[in-house]
Amino acid sequence: MTEPILIKKYANRRLYDTRQSRYITLDELAQIVRGGTDVSVVDAKSGADLTRQVLIQVLLEEQDRLDMLPIELLHHVIRVQGTLHAAPFQRWLTDSFKQWNQLGAVLQQGLASNPAAAAMMKAMQGWKNPGAGPAAGSGQAPPEPEPKRAKEPTADPMAALRQQMDDLLGRLKG
Repeated sequence: MTEPILIKKYANRRLYDTRQSRYITLDELAQIVRGGTDVSVVDAKSGADLTRQVLIQVLLEEQDRLDMLPIELLHHVIRVQGTLHAAPFQRWLTDSFKQWNQLGAVLQQGLASNPAAAAMMKAMQGWKNPGAGPAAGSGQAPPEPEPKRAKEPTADPMAALRQQMDDLLGRLKG
């Protein structure tokens, strides 16, 4: 992995990209991160790490970015702050994120070797939660609801989902 780009934040709230030797906006910072490059934001005067605060500010600038964070997660983060649960929760979030990245890498490899699956994933990129209506601005109609079927008895729906994910990972790896 490459070294993160150093961004200096000045007292006047301006962000300076040391790689490009120019001031950038929050939107430009978001584009850098979306492009796959990590950033490190520091206070220009004290050198204090401001990365977390500035990235949260980037999230707050656009409602669509905020919609990615479930309200339940936000409630939980606030509730565990300053408690004994904070450290394990942070570790769990970190581990979950690492697993998500690993799954993404496996999926990318699988898509690279399967053009039909890659085309389907590309077509799905504009979709939002089917229960939330059509994707804003996409011009696409929401997917048709599946016909109601008789419920199959399942002891543990999460176990079935885990099994499906394990099967998918096995097929993509093998």
